[in-house]
Amino acid sequence: MNSTPRAEDVDAALDVPPPPQEPMTEEQEARLRVLSERSGESFDPDLTRREAERRIELLEDVAF
Repeated sequence: MNSTPRAEDVDAALDVPPPPQEPMTEEQEARLRVLSERSGESFDPDLTRREAERRIELLEDVAF
């Protein structure tokens, strides 16, 4: 029996998060720099994608 899933059996709607230690994207970095400046918060260039996503959400609430 073949254990490889067929394409029609895989749910394409699954939202798979990035690996936990994947560095933030260039877009996230640019957004964080702007938000950090606007809110008077420090910018951390070493955040992961997940950390950056959470930080952006937090700073958007503060900056706007």
